[in-house]
Parts: sequence; structure tokens; C-alpha cells
Amino acid sequence: IEIHCRSIYLEGLLHENEKKISKKFGIFKKNWKRWNSWLAEKNLTSIEGSLNFIYQKREFFDNIVVGFDNIGQLAEISNYKFKNANFNYEKFHINNNKFYKPNFLRK
Repeated sequence: IEIHCRSIYLEGLLHENEKKISKKFGIFKKNWKRWNSWLAEKNLTSIEGSLNFIYQKREFFDNIVVGFDNIGQLAEISNYKFKNANFNYEKFHINNNKFYKPNFLRK
């Protein structure tokens, strides 16, 4: 049995400009602000931040399935090098079960 990790960008939401995020995600606006501020502070793109998080958990799965919107994102994902830094992602946890349902994440 192999375990594959997917939707590591929350169906692309982690890449979205917070002004373009659907109103149904408005209750999570502070989370996006915190995410974007943290990325800027660490000098990471949303792709790097997401990949680094999932790489820190790699003992739990065999492969990662990723999506991309353009060739630039594909290149960034393909060229990604894990940053061996123990970034603390706990501050981004959303304690709302609705958020983790796949149908809710659909744009």
C-alpha cells in the first residue's frame, strides 16, 4: 500500500491573492493574512511554504500529487529544494471542520 498526499495547496487557495478569495472563505481572512505575512517574513513563495510543510511530514506518505496553473509553477515545483528549517506551521491550523471538507474548498 502506498499513501499519496494531495491537495497540499488547499485546491489552489494558498496561492490566491487574498483579495481574490471567494467570500465563502471570508471567515478565514485572518488566516490568509497570517500566511502571507509569514511567507514574506521567511522570503518564501506560497509553493515553497506549502512544499516545505509537506516535506516536514514526509515520513507519513510515499508520494505527493501536485497541481499547477502554469509552466512557471511547474518549474518552481520541479526545482524545489527542501529548506531544512524547522518552520512552525501550527499557527496556521484552522480549527473548523467545515474547512477540511473537499466540497467546501471547491472554488
